[in-house]
Amino acid sequence: MKPLAIALLAITALCWGSAFRITEYALVELPPLEITFLRCAVGAIVIWSVAIAQHGPPTRHPTASAESTRAAWRALVAGGLCTGVAYATIALGQVGTTSTTAGVVLGTVPVWTALIIAISHSGAARGTNRPMSRRLGAALGLGTVAAFIPAAADPRTAPVWAVALLMVAAVSHGGSMAMIQPAVDRFGPLRSTAGVNAVSALLVAPVLLVGANPRMPSTSVMVAVLALGVLPTGIAYVTFFEVVRRVGARTAALAVYMIPAVALAVGWLSDPALVQPATLAGAACGVCAVALGVTRVAPRRPAMAAVEVIGMRPDRVANR
Repeated sequence: MKPLAIALLAITALCWGSAFRITEYALVELPPLEITFLRCAVGAIVIWSVAIAQHGPPTRHPTASAESTRAAWRALVAGGLCTGVAYATIALGQVGTTSTTAGVVLGTVPVWTALIIAISHSGAARGTNRPMSRRLGAALGLGTVAAFIPAAADPRTAPVWAVALLMVAAVSHGGSMAMIQPAVDRFGPLRSTAGVNAVSALLVAPVLLVGANPRMPSTSVMVAVLALGVLPTGIAYVTFFEVVRRVGARTAALAVYMIPAVALAVGWLSDPALVQPATLAGAACGVCAVALGVTRVAPRRPAMAAVEVIGMRPDRVANR
């Protein structure tokens, strides 16, 4: 890879992996759903601004069929719903557990995405959902074990209810990634991602009317919330899709797999006590689950599931 692509890949992984520690800091003064709204709103603004700067205002596509346009909008709404649920359950789950545990659990997102894609594709092809492959089933089991190792080792720092919420977040993220392709085909990756975050913000917005924090948070917490929206929710997707453009989606997907390692590193640098043997064991188990689940899901196209984690199929991306 070119040095710039490597740098962009590292920035993407660092932004995504640091999100859990930033969320942990913001939770000191803000409720989880308010953090979710601000994160999605700021992220949508950042990504949309970059999309406008790069490509100008949206253009009409006279050749697009009405059905493809409706499918794109449905994908956008469904992706926004899943993303909103994911971000909300991450924040809610982190109320009871650590950022490193959250990073371990969310590192299993590729497994859930591969599972959802496998089920939906087999159903579309055969009219029914056939059983998953043994390989994917084993990955699913390993991913579940990876998530609950910290909970079994120390229920005080990783209670089962918090880990379960984080698992919901991982599955929801997987659903969003698996559903977004029609929107990407119609609107492009950046505008689709901005739209997904905007839909998520709108879904969470009612919480501001009934449950918002009446007190103004401190400057440091506001900076943390802005960083959460700008970095892992905004800039990370911009740099990620730039890596996709330069070197292809298969290579860019490495950023997704690096999330647990970055989360552990950020946690250790800020507080070494956050990295316990159980979280390291869970991270190692999660890496094995991802490797097993995404390397040979589809015949002759070993990276298909990994690529679709980010909503970009290899036949839609020009590898350079």
